[in-house]
Amino acid sequence: MGMCKPSGGISSQVGRIGDLKTTGAPNTRIDLYDKNGNLIQQR
Repeated sequence: MGMCKPSGGISSQVGRIGDLKTTGAPNTRIDLYDKNGNLIQQR
Protein backbone atom coordinates (compact mmCIF):
# COMPACT_ATOMS: atom_id res chain seq x y z
CA MET A 1 0.00 0.00 0.00
CA GLY A 2 1.59 3.28 -1.13
CA MET A 3 1.11 6.77 0.16
CA CYS A 4 0.03 9.67 -2.04
CA LYS A 5 2.22 12.75 -2.15
CA PRO A 6 0.30 15.69 -0.63
CA SER A 7 -0.17 18.71 -2.89
CA GLY A 8 1.36 20.97 -0.20
CA GLY A 9 4.57 18.95 -0.07
CA ILE A 10 6.41 16.79 2.41
CA SER A 11 8.71 18.13 5.12
CA SER A 12 10.93 16.19 7.46
CA GLN A 13 12.54 16.88 10.79
CA VAL A 14 14.61 15.03 13.38
CA GLY A 15 13.32 14.74 16.93
CA ARG A 16 11.50 12.58 19.44
CA ILE A 17 7.96 11.21 19.50
CA GLY A 18 5.60 14.04 20.39
CA ASP A 19 7.74 16.80 18.82
CA LEU A 20 5.33 17.33 15.91
CA LYS A 21 2.62 19.95 16.31
CA THR A 22 -0.91 18.58 16.19
CA THR A 23 -1.94 21.08 13.51
CA GLY A 24 -0.39 22.23 10.27
CA ALA A 25 -1.03 23.68 6.85
CA PRO A 26 -3.69 21.83 4.83
CA ASN A 27 -2.53 19.18 2.35
CA THR A 28 0.96 18.86 3.83
CA ARG A 29 2.80 16.03 5.52
CA ILE A 30 5.61 16.13 8.07
CA ASP A 31 7.75 13.06 8.71
CA LEU A 32 9.57 12.84 12.04
CA TYR A 33 12.78 10.81 12.17
CA ASP A 34 14.93 9.78 15.13
CA LYS A 35 18.67 10.51 15.24
CA ASN A 36 19.36 7.18 13.49
CA GLY A 37 17.15 8.09 10.52
CA ASN A 38 14.21 5.83 11.40
CA LEU A 39 10.72 7.15 10.66
CA ILE A 40 8.89 7.41 13.99
CA GLN A 41 5.87 9.67 13.37
CA GLN A 42 3.92 11.38 10.58
CA ARG A 43 1.37 14.17 10.54
